[in-house]
Amino acid sequence: MKLSQEQLGEAVRVTFQQIQKYERGHNRVSASRLYDIASVLGVDVSFFFKDIGQDVTEHRPTQNLLQNAGLGENPMPAYEQDPLSRNETMELVRLFWKLPSTEMRRNILELLNSMSRRD
Repeated sequence: MKLSQEQLGEAVRVTFQQIQKYERGHNRVSASRLYDIASVLGVDVSFFFKDIGQDVTEHRPTQNLLQNAGLGENPMPAYEQDPLSRNETMELVRLFWKLPSTEMRRNILELLNSMSRRD
């Protein structure tokens, strides 16, 4: 993100050594600190979880928490949720309406339509 550890630390009010510890996994990042870091970097908090794989999640003690507690089924995976409720959809809509002209928006729609027909 073109930010040094010192700059990031200063922006979130921690030392660069603390940022190093977060990066190396020596210290856990609290939810509020993760939110602060995401805000400084200009990304959504979900950015930090996009590439998390099953190798990381499959042995977590909370993996089957709902079933083990008798509280019901696991939450629906993101790919099965309504696409209109996803962060990517909202970001796409926001960016679409930031385009400077109607013609540009029309061209983007045509492009997306042509790309979605390719299979």
